[in-house]
Amino acid sequence: MRFRKTTTTDVLSDLDQLLGDVRALLSSKVKEVDPALSQLGHRLEQSVDRIRTSSSKAAEQSRALAQDADDYVHTSPWPVVGGALAVGVVLGLMFSKR
Repeated sequence: MRFRKTTTTDVLSDLDQLLGDVRALLSSKVKEVDPALSQLGHRLEQSVDRIRTSSSKAAEQSRALAQDADDYVHTSPWPVVGGALAVGVVLGLMFSKR
């Protein structure tokens, strides 16, 4: 089973589709019958807006952290190589002892 890499645009597209479906449902005559559905739709739109904002901020932060890590490795590679070597030795010792 292969897992598809989900991107931020995929998630936002799915949210837009869900919000469109909910809007279509709420724009029907049922909305006029029950005002609580109108309030529910408004709260749902607010939640989706918060999710959009949070996901875009998280994507920006992860890109910035990845860029910082890349810059660090390029400017001083030997501490990274030493750390990777140390982790490899520790894991090798742990798995070699039965």
